Amino acid sequence: PQTMGAAMDNAVAMGIEASVDDVSPTATSFNADSTLTPADDFYNNALLIFLDGPNQGVARPVSDYQGSSRAMTLSFGFPAAPQNGDRFRLTGLAASSE
Repeated sequence: PQTMGAAMDNAVAMGIEASVDDVSPTATSFNADSTLTPADDFYNNALLIFLDGPNQGVARPVSDYQGSSRAMTLSFGFPAAPQNGDRFRLTGLAASSE
């Protein structure tokens, strides 16, 4: 049987969709919805690609993820601040959830 950690790693490798859940997001930081895990650093180094909104099709690597608030921080900002409700996909390998 697959462990929860391995299942989550596989989900990130294949991609997981979520949306911005933040009334004042910026081009370099915003909170995501509760679709995402509460484990700190879990999505570090994953690639975040916006599916709609002003950054549709633009991708940036996640530099830090704070699980308790589901806050995404990016080293390189998006061209525009995303809007509350904009959908995105996370792909790539996640950091260990240790």
